[in-house]
Amino acid sequence: MNIRNFLIVLNVAIVSFFHSYAQKTANEWNQSGDDKYKTGNLKGSVSDFSKAISIGPETPEFYTNRGRSLALLESYDKALADFSKAIALDSTYSRAWYNRAFVKYQLADYQGAEFDNTQSIKHLPENKSAYNNRGNCRHQQKKTQEALSDYTKAISLDPAFTMAYSNRGNLYMETGKIPDALTDYNKALEIDSNYAGAWYNKGLLYDREKDYKTALYCYNRAIALDQEEADFYLSRSLVRFYLGDIKGAKSDNKTTRKLDKDVPRLELNPAYSNEELINHFSEKYYEKGENRMRKSEYKQALRFFNKAIELKPEWADPFLQRGLILISIDRKEEGCSDLEKAAALGNTTAITEQKNLCR
Repeated sequence: MNIRNFLIVLNVAIVSFFHSYAQKTANEWNQSGDDKYKTGNLKGSVSDFSKAISIGPETPEFYTNRGRSLALLESYDKALADFSKAIALDSTYSRAWYNRAFVKYQLADYQGAEFDNTQSIKHLPENKSAYNNRGNCRHQQKKTQEALSDYTKAISLDPAFTMAYSNRGNLYMETGKIPDALTDYNKALEIDSNYAGAWYNKGLLYDREKDYKTALYCYNRAIALDQEEADFYLSRSLVRFYLGDIKGAKSDNKTTRKLDKDVPRLELNPAYSNEELINHFSEKYYEKGENRMRKSEYKQALRFFNKAIELKPEWADPFLQRGLILISIDRKEEGCSDLEKAAALGNTTAITEQKNLCR
């Protein structure tokens, strides 16, 4: 093909492309984006939703759909901008409120996520997922009774809502209502015996009750259903250690670290008592939290302090550091609660900080 014929073919192709682009409606680009979203092609879906927006810039659905894809790509700032634009275009659009709440929750803005879920419920009162998610927000803020009410409402809207049963079970477990927690986990598994999260939570319950053999059984069931969840292997590694299976514990810890590089490496010394192992592990998480805190990486620091507290709830120092972070990111009520807890556990620095920051 000579150069003249090549240019003719190229021009025809370009004209054909732009003609095709122009012929597609905004709704067709939106549908194309939705199809790509469903197949996991998130970047492709963002591109198509953007084309829909360029043709129909006043349609809140298009921004919400693009924001949803951006959120799963962890482009949270862009996702927030899209959901906020959708809400500006239509303040009654429940989906936009709901999805913005999801992003705020991922960013640990639990108060903001609670507000957005409330708006979603206001405009779509039968939204069971918004009740469940608002329950999670309130749970994180230690609003126990309000969270319980939300989970119960979600279940009343859908008596087969396994996630709400499991979340309510977690709340019961944390408040010491073990029989109620077990009832909810069992109900979730009665509805769906392949719900890995419910098996894991049930394992945590037996773990805390020091029934390690039953906990191991539950963790095994969870892992059989989901081999990609680091926390499943982490919890099983500790239980295996307690039961004297050091080899199995080391194998699980290795798998945990492959799935989540931030998990500390466990020194599974057979001479350790159970308490010594927990102390060792809690201290490793605390050290990681301090390192991230010094770098102002507060989200990760909170994650590590949370884990240190979960493992060793009678240790004051993680409460102190977590409290200081929460206050610094405008979550003063939660932060002051942590400082109060640290002070009650005997941390004198917490007493001073409480006087300075929580007046």
